[in-house]
Amino acid sequence: MTFELKKETYTNRDTVFEEYEFGQKLYIVTAGDISLFHKRTRTHIKDLKADEFFGELAFFTGQVRTATAKCRTFAEVMTLDKRDFDRLCDDSRDS
Repeated sequence: MTFELKKETYTNRDTVFEEYEFGQKLYIVTAGDISLFHKRTRTHIKDLKADEFFGELAFFTGQVRTATAKCRTFAEVMTLDKRDFDRLCDDSRDS
């Protein structure tokens, strides 16, 4: 699965994703700080640092994002695309 991960880089105040977007990626923080919050209610949910993951709810359920993710600092994340994940799961079933 590690071969399917892709690196993305963000700067301070960049938005990784917005609330209500459809989510096709799972994110793993490798550097920096990212905040999750409800934009509509302006409610802070959580601050994320290296080795934490986010975006899993939309990734696994196919529903829209329930929060906005915004960088508090320069940040690097590794992403797993849903299509790659599904293909890997299908391949492992065929083996």
